[in-house]
Amino acid sequence: MGNSNSSNVTVTYVEPVDTGSPSTGFITWGAGMVFFMTPGLALFYSGLSKHNNALSLMMLCMLAMAVVTVQFFLYGFSLAFSESGGPFIGDFKMGALNTLGSHSFPHTSPQIPSIAFMVYQMQFATLTAALIFGSVPERTRFVPAMIFTVFWT
Repeated sequence: MGNSNSSNVTVTYVEPVDTGSPSTGFITWGAGMVFFMTPGLALFYSGLSKHNNALSLMMLCMLAMAVVTVQFFLYGFSLAFSESGGPFIGDFKMGALNTLGSHSFPHTSPQIPSIAFMVYQMQFATLTAALIFGSVPERTRFVPAMIFTVFWT
């Protein structure tokens, strides 16, 4: 009979990060500041446009924020930051925040929890999607703009 303790399975245990560290607080504060940049950008764009396009620009920015948040939650973060994928694009291992929690990514952000890192990166993804709409304030419709936003991010 063979030895039942000899198996080829490797189990790795990842230590949770201290969530009370200053690094976690700073990254959370930074995510909050970037969160306020998207409505600020919407107000800025609406102030630069004609009065009849102001509300549609604000709605485009806020709708882009909502679409990118859902997209980033479902598969965007996993494709961008998965450490088990290829060299240019990740895999769907972390889809819908499957394996995120209080542990860190050792290669990307070793001192902050992975969920805080995801929120920080998601805020920048929403801001970059909203930046596009300043160049087309009077020439866009909502549905094509949101389809473009999904493919852009």
